Amino acid sequence: MKKLITALSFVPIIAAAIAVQFMPDKVPLHYDLSGEIDRWGSKYELLLIPLVLLIVMLVFIGIITHFENIAKNAPDDKTRASAVTNRKVAVGIAFGVLALLAAVLGHTIVKIFATTNAGVSHLDFDDLKFAALLIGILFIVGGNLCSRTKANGAIGLRLSWTEYNDVTWSKSNRFAGKVLCLAGVFSIVSTAFAKGIFAILLMLFFLTASVVISCVYAHKIYTEEKAKTNEDK
Repeated sequence: MKKLITALSFVPIIAAAIAVQFMPDKVPLHYDLSGEIDRWGSKYELLLIPLVLLIVMLVFIGIITHFENIAKNAPDDKTRASAVTNRKVAVGIAFGVLALLAAVLGHTIVKIFATTNAGVSHLDFDDLKFAALLIGILFIVGGNLCSRTKANGAIGLRLSWTEYNDVTWSKSNRFAGKVLCLAGVFSIVSTAFAKGIFAILLMLFFLTASVVISCVYAHKIYTEEKAKTNEDK
């Protein structure tokens, strides 16, 4: 799986390298909130996006390798099973991030061609709405995956409360995953009527609300579990 992730990480680099061959030397690289171009630059700056993607994928490969090593050297079946589960989650998140950044690159390439080619310059696309939509989808993917994690030091809702014991971790992360999925759904639905920066602000509001609600719930579970521990003593 790591080889596949690595191979797919180079596809955007190849695609960008091909695309720049057909672009003028100077291309639009940034737009203001009204959609007007406010910075032009070298077409080769486009290659920064796939390079960032490659770096991010290398980080995920390191995380995946970390869980593989834990599973390989696990002292017991429980530790091994947890590491295997977390590896699967890390792989899923890696593919989700890969797809997100590839979509951003593809959109950027289309936007550049639309702006620099008189034949398609009429293309009207709301960049911020598109970003809110993609991030909403990523919330749903990440929420579904993170809800399956076992206690670890790399992914999931990691707080002193959630790491108290297996129960606090499991309940808190399952709840946080569901809330993050809802944030993703609300973000996607909001793009039907919200435009520009408003779409981004709504997405950030839903994300912030999901984090706050998840932390409050995690503290509640922690308090309950700590009380049970004290009773047992």
